[in-house]
Amino acid sequence: MNKYEFLEALERNLQDVDFQIRHDALRYYQDLIENGGYDQEATIRNLGAPEVIASRIKAEQVNKAFEEGQFDNGPEVKVPTGQKVDKNLILIIAIVIVIASFSLGGIGGAFGILIGMGAGIFGLLAGLLSFGIISFVHGVNTLLLIENGFDTGNVLIHVGILLVNIALTFLWLALFIAIVKALPLIVKAVIEAVTRFVAWLRRLLS
Repeated sequence: MNKYEFLEALERNLQDVDFQIRHDALRYYQDLIENGGYDQEATIRNLGAPEVIASRIKAEQVNKAFEEGQFDNGPEVKVPTGQKVDKNLILIIAIVIVIASFSLGGIGGAFGILIGMGAGIFGLLAGLLSFGIISFVHGVNTLLLIENGFDTGNVLIHVGILLVNIALTFLWLALFIAIVKALPLIVKAVIEAVTRFVAWLRRLLS
């Protein structure tokens, strides 16, 4: 069970408790997991099942209610189910929308920069490849059609072959880095950021 599954399960089992208590509990256990070290799954296992934690929180609230004299009869005790209405809910939603807009704009800008850099590199390599092919063809023509053009044609052919090899080598290397290395990392980072934002938004509005 990872951090998000744990927090969602805990939130689900705390639906019938007060909003502030649920919010504080989720924040508390999220901080414990994030500050518990590199192995978050081991930290989660040490915390115990979300159901057990939720039951303990509910029991603590019931005991607190008895101590404060909110209930008279034990068998009739029920955990308060009312949820506080956040008077600033509309403001919070507006702030979240603004933050999300800027975040999406930043992600789009980052992708635009990466795409622009990639396009520039591939354009340079494509130009180098084209120049190599042209040099090779011109060298062959010089060698075959121009009298006393052996030396010039030979040089152009070798230059063309060299440029084509350089362009193809760097082109394959750039494709490998972009597809195999960079793209999965970018996609993973975006998915994780969106997942965290959605989980935070759900906890905020629950």
